[in-house]
Amino acid sequence: MSRLFVGRYLLRFRIAEECLLPPASGSMWRGLLGRELKRMSTGAATAPRNLPDWITTERLYEYFIETPPPPDSPAMRRYPHVPHPYVIAAPLTQRDVHLPTGAHITLPIILFGKANDLLHVVILALARAARGGLGKRRARAELQQVQQELPSGELRHIFAPGETMHVPDVSPLRPPAPETDKVRIELNTPLRLQHQGRLMQPHKFIPGPFVMNIIRRHAMLHLFHGPGEVQADFRALKAASERVRLLDAGLRWHKQQRYSARQQREVPLDGLLGRFELDFSQAREVWPFLWLGQFIHAGKGTVFGLGSYRLRG
Repeated sequence: MSRLFVGRYLLRFRIAEECLLPPASGSMWRGLLGRELKRMSTGAATAPRNLPDWITTERLYEYFIETPPPPDSPAMRRYPHVPHPYVIAAPLTQRDVHLPTGAHITLPIILFGKANDLLHVVILALARAARGGLGKRRARAELQQVQQELPSGELRHIFAPGETMHVPDVSPLRPPAPETDKVRIELNTPLRLQHQGRLMQPHKFIPGPFVMNIIRRHAMLHLFHGPGEVQADFRALKAASERVRLLDAGLRWHKQQRYSARQQREVPLDGLLGRFELDFSQAREVWPFLWLGQFIHAGKGTVFGLGSYRLRG
């Protein structure tokens, strides 16, 4: 069904100075990534080597941070941005995180499709950013190791400073056959799901829009960063998503904010947290998308790690 490559990587840093990280550190890391990519793109920093022929150094910032649709795009031509080719899956906390000198932090990064060809660029940019300082105190940190998390959960060492990077072992994800017609979904980070122009609230949760959001997101990632257009009957999939039944729900509204340096203000990351149970016995064709959603995330704010969930039997 899916030919989209999904690579999940863990970047491990050592804190060289006492550090204070913000609660929504994914926003911080994205800002640092953007800063370093802009320096590369404008020639203010040494450009990475061995870029694939589909991108130039000058377009690195545009591709990762702005991600406009191609001029000849068959979809989303009127939108300024298409889905970004990555997720910064940093944990969310309710308050600043204090880290002493010598502590270690692990930053999960998920890359989609051809963005995996630029893993070395992402590593270089984030390593430089960490050396320049993290958080409110601009505390220095040093990259120690990069691992790839395989679909089996096994961790594979692919890079450490001073080494040549091993080519990541990335292949399309193959959803297993469902063991039952029911699944419990546990939300790890806030789910910001829009329905009829508004964010869906706990007492008004409907499974159909959730399923279709994942289907559409997968299709757009597949189109813009993967092998091309998904060959699927989206009208039939929409009808199937509406047959998915909500069996049980324990959802609550979680308030979260991030600071936007560009906008000079706090930006809401509020969303749903908790769990819910779905019956897809009348819509078994949606199962692969529910499974894939664990890796591509759902809803708004996915680039900051929002919309992360896990399936439980």
